[in-house]
Amino acid sequence: MRNNSEQVPKITHAATSPIKLANRWDCSRQHIYNLIDERKLKAFYLGRHVRISFEEIERYERGDE
Repeated sequence: MRNNSEQVPKITHAATSPIKLANRWDCSRQHIYNLIDERKLKAFYLGRHVRISFEEIERYERGDE
């Protein structure tokens, strides 16, 4: 158990799944996979699971290429 003087480390590389991103954007899961296949959205594997970092999601939402 942490005492009050210890700081909890900040998670800087949080990620989500394509289905959760599809829910956030109100689109199909296939659309998310298409963006990944077209290399418009960067993703990575965590074991067998595809994940997209929140940093990458924010980059895409801003329209940065």
